[in-house]
Amino acid sequence: MLRRENKGLSSRLISFTVWFAAGFTIILSFFIYQIQINIYEDKELSRLQAISRTLSVDLSGESLTILKNKYPNKDDIKSIEQDSLYAFMRHHMVLAKQENKLETTIYTMTYDSISKGFVFLLSTSEMPYWRHKYTESPVILLEKYQNGGLIPPYQDENGTWLSAFSPVRDKHGNVTAILQVDARFDHFIQEARSRIIINLLLSLLIMGIVAGIMIYVLRKIGKSKDRIDQERMELDILKKELIANVSHDLRTPLASIQGYIETVLLMKDKLSEERKDRYLRTSLSSAQRLRVLIDELFEISILESRSRKLKLEEINTSEFLLDTALAFRNSASEKQITCECDVPTNLPPIKVEVALFDRLLQNIIGNSLKYCNPGDTIKLSAKVNQGKLRVEISDSGPGIDAKDLPHIFDRFRRGNPEKPGTGLGLAIVKSILELHQAAYSIESEVGKGTTFWFELKI
Repeated sequence: MLRRENKGLSSRLISFTVWFAAGFTIILSFFIYQIQINIYEDKELSRLQAISRTLSVDLSGESLTILKNKYPNKDDIKSIEQDSLYAFMRHHMVLAKQENKLETTIYTMTYDSISKGFVFLLSTSEMPYWRHKYTESPVILLEKYQNGGLIPPYQDENGTWLSAFSPVRDKHGNVTAILQVDARFDHFIQEARSRIIINLLLSLLIMGIVAGIMIYVLRKIGKSKDRIDQERMELDILKKELIANVSHDLRTPLASIQGYIETVLLMKDKLSEERKDRYLRTSLSSAQRLRVLIDELFEISILESRSRKLKLEEINTSEFLLDTALAFRNSASEKQITCECDVPTNLPPIKVEVALFDRLLQNIIGNSLKYCNPGDTIKLSAKVNQGKLRVEISDSGPGIDAKDLPHIFDRFRRGNPEKPGTGLGLAIVKSILELHQAAYSIESEVGKGTTFWFELKI
């Protein structure tokens, strides 16, 4: 009777193990598939951005303006050879397309106020499509017409695409058109799905072999309770090692992005040294920004974790704030920005997590320093207000538009897309302040500056 019960328990355990292994394999396979899709998307968008920025700088905004004025109507240009200037500029774009091994058309567009939409100008297509309307154009094109940007996966009648666009400017800095570069995303998705199906079948085959071995092992373990306990301990150790190894392997693709781009660009012997250097620096910069983004996303995920608990310490408030202001004076001086400090020496102590409080001040003051111009002033002040410590960081910088203020703490939100950064700085500030249960707000007026304040319990 006891033997039958042990046999039934062993069978259920074996069945559970097999199903668990199969389920784990399927989930892990699709998890890896999603990671591959995300990595490819980030890598391809960075590549397209580098191509669009480089080519938009190389194109002449004045020449495009001449063509726009000379041929104001749809289909005024019906063939490539019709206009020598059009043919010359198109040839330059075709060379860039071949050099970067693009399979899709590179094209420039301008916003037509009459049709209230974008129309095509110069392109690498055999047919000019001069001033044909760009139907189903993404809204972001109009929103970021002046600065350029990235367009995550979107669909139209021809498939799924990734795109990047950059403004083409004349010598006065005026935007005459935007240049867009595309890549087919659905082709990669289909290839990734094929690979994942093959990998899944191979994984299930391997897991079947492993499951067979486990069945044999579990039956052997079932003969002795002591041996079952011993094997259970060994399985726990193996499980921990597996989780550690998987965690390490998930980081590896992210780390390889930088090395891969370096290798590909350095092996392009046909490129001039100047372009090699330019493309390499752009790729490295993109990889470094991705790494910073990952680090900050990791940090903000920890800050927003429900299990996150503060390690409070009592600090000398005056000394801490004065030291912080002093640390920024050199950086401010290099940018010809005045850094002022109005902090009394007798402020009451407060309890904070020191590292987070320091990061809070660094992010706020650093943000002001980033957007201020030479001649501006940044001021750090503090006082006791109704039983709370009130800290203010104000600047005389360009200020923030009223429509942007409600979104200033949103993730990836940046006041000026041309400024460096990930757009997570103030989101981290918000998380730190909420962990400390602090009241906070930001006040700003375009042309007059910005003031950020928060209050902590004394």
